[in-house]
Amino acid sequence: MGEYVYSVALGAVLVSVILCLSPDGENGRLGRFIAFIGALVMSVILLLPLADGLSGLDAELEGEESFGVESELGLRERGEYIARGAGAALQSIYGISYDKMSAYAEFSDAGELERVVITVYGECPDEHEAEKMLRDVFDAPIEIEIG
Repeated sequence: MGEYVYSVALGAVLVSVILCLSPDGENGRLGRFIAFIGALVMSVILLLPLADGLSGLDAELEGEESFGVESELGLRERGEYIARGAGAALQSIYGISYDKMSAYAEFSDAGELERVVITVYGECPDEHEAEKMLRDVFDAPIEIEIG
């Protein structure tokens, strides 16, 4: 964050110095051109963090971190997110109350997601269709167990 603030301040000072050194001054044709270019440069400097954030978002949507390699923590977070989301979807679609089900993710020794298990205590209407729908939506191995 400090580097960002430093780059914004440095850019503003640099544009101001160049503008002051222009032979026409601030209101001449050259001064207005320099001010315009300076405004473009400052806009780019100010928008760089947004562009970095969007590229990070793109990597997250692809299921990868910005370096192209998922960490074990990222895989675990994804598995837990899928478990919570699939459980919530099952509750919402089939009207199963929160106290009549549980959802958790199982991981291999290497930290990879093996499966998401949703246990329904009682009845689940059409559990096989629900399993298929959740697998398609979350693109993960999801199993529904009746407990």
